[in-house]
Amino acid sequence: VDARNIDGSTPLCDASAAGSLECIKLLLEYGAKVNPPLFTASPLHEACMSGAKVNAAKLHETALHHAAKVKNKDLIEMLVEFGGNVYARDNRGKRPSDYSWPNSPTAKCFEYYESKLI
Repeated sequence: VDARNIDGSTPLCDASAAGSLECIKLLLEYGAKVNPPLFTASPLHEACMSGAKVNAAKLHETALHHAAKVKNKDLIEMLVEFGGNVYARDNRGKRPSDYSWPNSPTAKCFEYYESKLI
């Protein structure tokens, strides 16, 4: 009941943010911690630290493509740190950076990593 999502948030945090009193009560009944430790890594961090294949393509795109599509700069940085390939092409022939708006924080992030890896 205390598993964290990609943002590091617990179900209790999400239920609280949504204002779902019934869900909050249910989670507390099942033992959700009201004050979980803040240093716990997100499931994605745990997976990367355990050797998950960050370049594995599902539906013809990598996790880095998805991070670019949802404009998540922190996720992009973490995936590249763990070996994500900024040059990987999806089934449309696009690199992750192709899904970033010009001059956006994610585009600048990709520009940095692409220039660093040349």
